[in-house]
Amino acid sequence: MSTRKTELQALLKANANDVFLNYAWGLELKFEQNWNQAIQQFEKVLQLDSNYHPACYQLGQCYQELNDTARAASCFETGRNIAIAQNQHKAAAEFLTAIDLL
Repeated sequence: MSTRKTELQALLKANANDVFLNYAWGLELKFEQNWNQAIQQFEKVLQLDSNYHPACYQLGQCYQELNDTARAASCFETGRNIAIAQNQHKAAAEFLTAIDLL
């Protein structure tokens, strides 16, 4: 296991409900193409903070990798709505592009 992963796991053990640490762990799992565990991790992030739209994007990409375009589109649309509500127009446009590319 890489040093980064070991350090991240230690940080998560001490701060299990930290949104960013959980998001970072999801990115590690996604990088390893461990799609199902990454999905679970990004869903946990959204349970901790339902307005954390970057997790919606990553979750959508994981579903896209599993060829589940309906769930991917749903995640991207949810993230887009969150980004719009937060006046984050660049993020909203990125979600729209992801939807268009499905």
